[in-house]
Amino acid sequence: MLRRLALLNPAQRIDRSVLVCLSLLLICPVTVVKGQSQGTDPAPEAKLEDLVNIDFRADLRLFTVMAALNVAGFDYEQPNQEMSPVRQAVRLALKDLEPSLSSRLAAFYQSHLGVQAEARRQIVYTSLALLITDAPSFLLTEEEDIIPNDVLKIRSFAPLVEEFYRVAQIETLWPRFRDSYQAESLAYRPVLEKVIEDILKYFRIGPRRVLDRQIILIPNLLNAKDLVNARNLDHTYYIVVGPTDELENNYSSLQHEYLHVLIDPLVEKFSTQLSSRKRILKLAHAQPELKGEYRDSVLLVVIESLIESIGLRLRPPSDLTAQILRLFREGNVLVPFFYRELVSYEEGRMLSFPTYAEFLLQSVGEDSLKDDIERMDVIEAKIQERDRQEAEKQLQARQKVERKNLFSSMLSEAGQLISNQEFEAASQKLEQLLAEDPGNGNAYFYLGQVADQLDEHQRAFEYYQHAAEATSNLPWIRAWSLVRMGKFLAFQEQFAQARRRFEEALTFEGELQGARVRAEQAIKELPRPE
Repeated sequence: MLRRLALLNPAQRIDRSVLVCLSLLLICPVTVVKGQSQGTDPAPEAKLEDLVNIDFRADLRLFTVMAALNVAGFDYEQPNQEMSPVRQAVRLALKDLEPSLSSRLAAFYQSHLGVQAEARRQIVYTSLALLITDAPSFLLTEEEDIIPNDVLKIRSFAPLVEEFYRVAQIETLWPRFRDSYQAESLAYRPVLEKVIEDILKYFRIGPRRVLDRQIILIPNLLNAKDLVNARNLDHTYYIVVGPTDELENNYSSLQHEYLHVLIDPLVEKFSTQLSSRKRILKLAHAQPELKGEYRDSVLLVVIESLIESIGLRLRPPSDLTAQILRLFREGNVLVPFFYRELVSYEEGRMLSFPTYAEFLLQSVGEDSLKDDIERMDVIEAKIQERDRQEAEKQLQARQKVERKNLFSSMLSEAGQLISNQEFEAASQKLEQLLAEDPGNGNAYFYLGQVADQLDEHQRAFEYYQHAAEATSNLPWIRAWSLVRMGKFLAFQEQFAQARRRFEEALTFEGELQGARVRAEQAIKELPRPE
């Protein structure tokens, strides 16, 4: 699942708040949310999304961009998954698109692949869809300073989208699928409500609007399954959810973004103080899996570390230590510190989290990182050793299975050779098998059969004895081995020993493939003991 990529880092959002807000009113007008003004208790019947400023949308811009992207060659789907029914239907409806336009869309997509994996390429096109104006113009703002660099690289896709909208007659295609998008939005309401309720309970606060911040959830049924893109434009937080067979799969992503709505303003209050903590950024840069968006922003490192720490407290993973290490190596270097401090917050039970955060954020400093670097190195070494041992166990298990399969194959070949009366070749194959697996009771049983066919009855007796003693053999093989040993002993007039073998064969339970009947008959044929 793709994690959140902020279009603007926190410092940029603060410096450009007025400019971006005015720009967004022109680019992406938002729905006016019903409810009371700040400072007034909301009406009892108000919906949760009204209280916390959430909007659910079916977005024609995103539908058009993603439809064009699918025509252009975006075929990515999660492993072992089928494309959503809506995606399949839209692709089918557009298969006869005017060839020249299809070719130009494909050429654009291929020429802008870059080095990113296909699962991540759709992120930038999703961002473009959020930045262009509504149909039919699909214009991208001229103010380049508010357009992320990744979107700037594909800005010339916007005119293709406008042409695609006209030529593909998206205006008539969209109504066929709009209800599916609206139904998906409706399905997410209880999931997001549960996310919010859990967080508000942890924060010890009631539903509230946070300044002018808003969450907008948009389904993207033309994307791969279980992909969630989260982008923020100034104080508007977009959550773009791909199709899924289980909405709960996206719980963590929804939780992460709502935590941004609550935590971003708390951290931004301390922007000047935190921005001076250069050692935090230096430590983040030293991590091998550092996310690119962390590279120039101490505030983002603080925000993401705090959000990830709260997520660990709300839903502890099965391997907490390994998850903390992974987050640390990705640049969330304050996760160990925040995780420890959150335990104290939970035990206090008095302060709300916004109040506690005032003290917590003021305490972030070089002491916050003390010992964590060494501690993470020790943890990593232990995890690597654990993983090495687990990998060794898995390797041994695979090798054991492979050897078992090999031995079964060799035994099967020997059985076929015996059926073809190629006894010498069968004997060689079985001896080769015993060289690899000395305790293979089945091989001894087959060798006994070969020896019987060659009238080497004493050798057959010895082979059957090994087969009867091999506890790994099936009961019917051991029983038949005893019967044949008994027959040999009876022929040698060693009747007492023969009887013991026949009687021992009768002690085995279950289906013995006729061995029980043959043993009972053989006992009757023996002379009565004196």
